[in-house]
Parts: sequence; structure tokens; C-alpha cells
Amino acid sequence: MRLKAHILGIESGGKPIVFLNKQDADEIGVTASGRVRISSKRELTAIVNIAASSVKKGFVGVSEEVRRALGLKQNTPVNVEVATFPKSLQFIRNKLAGKKLLYNEIHEIVKDVVDGNLNETEIAA
Repeated sequence: MRLKAHILGIESGGKPIVFLNKQDADEIGVTASGRVRISSKRELTAIVNIAASSVKKGFVGVSEEVRRALGLKQNTPVNVEVATFPKSLQFIRNKLAGKKLLYNEIHEIVKDVVDGNLNETEIAA
């Protein structure tokens, strides 16, 4: 879905966070705490928050982390689409279930932590 960037001026503690209007979120098929791929000239995966009134339909509110990473300015057109959950999340679930992790699974988890693809709850698990 093509939306316009709305720069919120909010620092999100180093995590890429975006805010979507409820109608746009429903149309994209994402819920709060879900993930979206947001792209302009560059792209990244961001965690979604739903904004009842502070973000208008047709806009995506972006944190400073997203603005800086993508080099966005106010009203820059961006593509927003549902992102799949990282593979490492299944590896974390397997470990919590008592399974032994393979080297490549550990590597994938570390890579996703470094790349910011896991939220704090997933990392804490």
C-alpha cells in the first residue's frame, strides 16, 4: 500500500516503530505489534502501533529511527506491506520447548537481534 510519511518526532528507544491509522492497518492486514516492510529508496522492517486519531488515513507515522534509516521527509511516499515474522522466532520457540539449537539457528537469532528484527519481548525469551 502506498502511504505518505508523517514524521512524528518521536524517539522509540532504538527500535523501528511506525503508527498506522486503524483503517489502513485493516486494509494492509496488520495488527498492533505486527510487522511491516516500509520502503522508499531503502527498506526496513518496523513494528506497528495503531493510532486511533493521531495518524490520518493515507499516512504512516514514523519514529525518528525509521525517518533516519530511510532518509524520509514529511509526506515522502512510501510502500508499506505486511512483513513475515523472522525465522529466528521459531528457533527461539524451539529452545523454549527444550530443543537444542544448531549453530546456524543461533547465528540467525544473533543476526536478527543485531538487525533489530526482534522486539524486546522476543529477545527476553
